[in-house]
Amino acid sequence: MRTSMLGDHGGSQILIKRLKFPLWSRSPGRAVEAKARHLLRDLNLQLPLDLDELCLKLGEKRMRPIQTLEFCFPDPSIFGLWVEATDTDIIIHDANLPPRQRTRTILHEVGHMVFDHEPDNSDDDVAEMIAPHLPPDTTWRCLRRDRFDSPHENDAEHFAALLQYWGHQAEAATRRSILGGALENAVDIF
Repeated sequence: MRTSMLGDHGGSQILIKRLKFPLWSRSPGRAVEAKARHLLRDLNLQLPLDLDELCLKLGEKRMRPIQTLEFCFPDPSIFGLWVEATDTDIIIHDANLPPRQRTRTILHEVGHMVFDHEPDNSDDDVAEMIAPHLPPDTTWRCLRRDRFDSPHENDAEHFAALLQYWGHQAEAATRRSILGGALENAVDIF
């Protein structure tokens, strides 16, 4: 596992580790990592990420506000989706997701935006499900997070995994700087 520096966080440098992905993945590698790094630098975001700040700044950059909404999907295999409406982006995530999976789902959908992924036109069933909950006369397209068998899904998932992992590393570095190593280990036990 290779490491590189991302920047300063609370007086300590954060090491970013390159994640190794299983052989079955298409190993998106450095291009996805470069996009994630560029996003953090370009939007002047600090780790761990504040999702509201990320959505606000990315929306400003794209000149399209980003909203996040909860929805109870009747299909338990759907975690979230990105709806690109006429003048706004909407990230819809399942209302029953635990906090870490909610974060991962939102970051995954942000990955689709950053990579400007096109929908694969297989989401008509989901579109019909959520249409009554969107403003009338909304023209839109969507991508959903429920399968990972395409390059777009792999890229978005890798992007989300990197940002979430880097955020975890930043939180750990902050704990170490505040608590010290021995006390941090005691806290992690519980």
